[in-house]
Amino acid sequence: MPRGIAVLDPKADRWYQFDGRGAVIWEALAAQGTTDGLAEEFARQDGSDTAAGQQDAITAFITALSDTGLICEAPRRRGGTRRAR
Repeated sequence: MPRGIAVLDPKADRWYQFDGRGAVIWEALAAQGTTDGLAEEFARQDGSDTAAGQQDAITAFITALSDTGLICEAPRRRGGTRRAR
């Protein structure tokens, strides 16, 4: 999908398409597991002084992804983080 993301939910046999900021959020979650810094970046793009509204929109999008079952919280490791060799 040009400038966007297409995600298949195999359990529901349904495609989801995200573009714009939805695609940016999805890519950040997939690559980093976090959306840290995105609210501030979106606020800068909009010329806004505050990222609070942006963070609310990001949180709502992530909640919707979770509610549909497209994402879930990864289990935490016990005993610290191990590095691959």
